[in-house]
Amino acid sequence: MRTVDGMTHIDRPLLIHVAAEAEGRGRIVLASCAAAPHSVALSAAFDVARAFDTWVDCLLVESPDVVALTAHGFAREVSHSGRIAPLSNAAILEGQSAASSFARKAVLRAAQSTGLRVSTTTVRDGLTDSLARACAIEGPWNIVALAEPVLATDAQRLHSLLDRVSGATGIVCIGPSATPSATNRPVIVVVEDMDRLSQMLRVAERLAKRQPDGPARPIVMLVAGATPDQTAELEGNLRLLMAGIAEHAQSAVTIVDTGHTYATTAEIAEAVRRLDGCFVIVRSNGAALPSNAEAAGLLSILCCPMLLVR
Repeated sequence: MRTVDGMTHIDRPLLIHVAAEAEGRGRIVLASCAAAPHSVALSAAFDVARAFDTWVDCLLVESPDVVALTAHGFAREVSHSGRIAPLSNAAILEGQSAASSFARKAVLRAAQSTGLRVSTTTVRDGLTDSLARACAIEGPWNIVALAEPVLATDAQRLHSLLDRVSGATGIVCIGPSATPSATNRPVIVVVEDMDRLSQMLRVAERLAKRQPDGPARPIVMLVAGATPDQTAELEGNLRLLMAGIAEHAQSAVTIVDTGHTYATTAEIAEAVRRLDGCFVIVRSNGAALPSNAEAAGLLSILCCPMLLVR
């Protein structure tokens, strides 16, 4: 923490939160690195922004590393006709500019029906550095959203991004199998401990709350204990918590019975697939999304957006 003008500020917030637009302390920072942002990824970013009454700041990222390739004498481009020529610095820059222009149009077009304020900025830097700088400028209550699908092998990159962008409280992303979801599908919360649960439930309620065109979505909690004893303890604590919130909850909240006494990464992925949710909330470096190759199980089958939190 740090103290400025008598006020305490959290440099690396653990609260899963985005500042409302009027607060001026954060927003959804959407990063687009290609010419064609995925429509489901854009919808997810706007859904989270709407849930927190905030705005979307879109970074159109043009990697300087790609341009730097042209400085190497061995770098060549091969045309479709088989012509081989040195890479052109001007052509690379022109291509990046064109991609950013296409992406900007796609983002603004997708935003038209949302009623949200959207700003776009072209940045020439690496993705992580661009996001870290943007979140530091207006923060610390930001959530990062990625406009392109992550690969099934990208778990370590996601964990690293969340760890290095201290002004972000979470990352919204989609996997390679993402498809538009029906409005009545549940918000899934993967529960691996009680430390984050109250915050994860608050976010789930925001995402599930009644939209102008329908009722609130249900919320389902998927218990992922590392041992049978831990699973039983988690379920017991959950039922006590649910008894206290049932009267005030806007959405129906239930505990999913997976039939397992404890949850492996593969079992969690299969349970998430069967639940067919509209959003899934998981914690970084947990059983659902570890930093090793097993994380591909969840990312490869994920059809809905995911919110990854610390």
